[in-house]
Parts: sequence; C-alpha cells; structure tokens
Amino acid sequence: MQLSDFSYNLPEELIAQNPVEPRDSARLLVYTRATKEIQHRTIRDLPSILPSHTLLVANNSKVRHSRLLATRADGREIEILILKHVGDSTYQCMVRGRNIQLGEDVTCILSSNASLGARIVGKDDHSAMQTYQIIFNAPQENLEAVFEQYGHVPLPPYITDSQAPDERYQTVFASELGSAAAPTAGLHFTAELLETLRNAGYEWEEVTLHVGMGTFLPLRDTHIESNILHTETTYISPETAETINSQKTAGHTILAVGTTSTRTLESHSNPEIISGELETNMFIYPGYEFKTVSALMTNFHLPQSSLLTLVSAFIGNSSEGTLTMSTEEMIAELQRIYAIAIEEKYRFFSFGDAMLIL
Repeated sequence: MQLSDFSYNLPEELIAQNPVEPRDSARLLVYTRATKEIQHRTIRDLPSILPSHTLLVANNSKVRHSRLLATRADGREIEILILKHVGDSTYQCMVRGRNIQLGEDVTCILSSNASLGARIVGKDDHSAMQTYQIIFNAPQENLEAVFEQYGHVPLPPYITDSQAPDERYQTVFASELGSAAAPTAGLHFTAELLETLRNAGYEWEEVTLHVGMGTFLPLRDTHIESNILHTETTYISPETAETINSQKTAGHTILAVGTTSTRTLESHSNPEIISGELETNMFIYPGYEFKTVSALMTNFHLPQSSLLTLVSAFIGNSSEGTLTMSTEEMIAELQRIYAIAIEEKYRFFSFGDAMLIL
C-alpha cells in the first residue's frame, strides 16, 4: 500500500472552523458494510439507528490546557505545547520557535501580572519533528492547576478562525486529564443524548487513551506498512473490561466512539479485553482483523493519516471481525464514501460531522 492511496482533495470551505450547536445536531453519514448502503442522518438519530443491545465505548481523556505563550531572554516569543508529564516538574513539549537551545531559560506569560519560569533541559529527535524536555519552576502538585487556569486549549492548526470556541474542544464526559488533543468523535454527545441512549437500553462504558504527539505526526513513509506510530498511554478498568467481555460473549455490538477508543480496545484484546494500563503504538491499516470493535463512529479525517487507514481497514471487516474485501477494495470503498461526503458537503475534521460504520 502506498501513502498516496489515502489522499483526497478537500475543498477548503468544508474544513469546519466552528462546531454546530447543539452538539448532537451534527450530520451523520451511516454506512452499512453488509450492503454498502449509505444513509444521511444526524447524531441525535443514534437511538433509532443502533442495533439493540449495543454497547458504546468512548474515550474519557480530558484535554489539558496545554498551550503556553512564553518569552525568551532576548524578548522573542515562543509557543510551548505540553504533551506529557515525564517526571517531577518536567514535561515533554513541542516548542514553536527558531534555534531553541538546551539550557535556555524562558518565561511563560500566564496573565498580565503572573508568569512561570521554565528551562529547556533536553531534546528528543523524531522522524517528523523535535520535542523538548522542559522543567517548570513550580512544584509538580501545583502545575496542572496552573496549566488549567492559565493555559490555552490547543486547537488544531487547520482551525484558523480566531473566534473558534476552544471550550467546545472537550467532550461532556471528559474526566481523565492528559490529552494534547480531543478524541473528536465524542464531541458530538450531549448529556441529554447520553440519557436518551441509556433510557433506550443502550449501555455506555469509558476507556482512556491520552492523545499524544502521534496526533501531530503525519504518516511519512510512502509505504504504509513501514510507518511507526508514537506510543500513547491507555487504561481500561477491571469493571469496564468485564462488561465489554460479557457483551462480546453475548454477541452484542461493541461500538467504539472514535479511533482512539478503537485503538484502546484493540490494543487490550488478547482476544478478551485485558484491564489495566498499557502503552500502545498500534497502527491499524487494511488487512487488520478486528478482535473486539464491531461498529465504529468517527469524524472525517485528514488525508494520509493513520486515522484514515484505520477507517479503511474497518470498512473491510465484517461485524464478526473477518476480512470481506481485498486491500484494493477497502481503499476504493473508502474513497467512494469520502467522495460522497464531499459531494453532500459534510463538514470535515475536529469540529465537523461524523460517520457511523455498522
């Protein structure tokens, strides 16, 4: 498979700059794998679309207010994006600026009368970018509260509208702090929709995957199979694992809300779900046979991304997790679905619409 197989041309006006209100009024493209039929619905239609006894599994990771503006000793400004806590008061970060030096002291501007000192103490080289180890001049137990109060939500770079509501870049059920980007399929759910789903007999469980720097790294190698994703931390509680396993045994539909939930579930499948914390760099592309996930709800993704290869792979699986298409057919069907979504003017990416694959 070639990286170019997962390219498509998207009119710029279809990149959603703002979310719709209310959340569950977003459009939903429903694709049935058994028949290749496509329907055009909305998120709030989910209770009338999903198979009975469906278990929905969502990622409850909470986006850290991780974007900090800082000044250097010479007055130049830089931007720090916190990715991961690595020990004591030290975090792995992306830094936007020129000629960043190890040992350099910077000042994070928190407000008109508050600041936070920091020092760049290490550098990690990756295939597509560099990250830095930064130690902040405050006790670790205080830092997360400082970030939450003074940091900014890191909206993706393709959201260029300065008026975009960054407070909407968080799911209503987010509870576990640690992501550098939102698990965007979950953005469509409201408290009212969750209650309606439960009242209709659907079950809801939550897992955790802290979205890290892998989100910011496009696939680079022209041969799909040669790409390697960066590691992210996942967690499934024993109670959630037990529920998922019992639902699988009963033959019920396991609907992953988003690609992060999908990667979490599949990483913990052996073939039953194993509870606990797990570091994963699972990269799913056509040819993969899904062990747990039997339905998928996801947004429309960037070209040449690992998220797009995952969706293509899922299209080519049956609900029982067996391959039903060749690699070429999976890619062609993905391209057909995306072409229809573009023709129907669905809104793409983080603040956009969604698709449901049954």
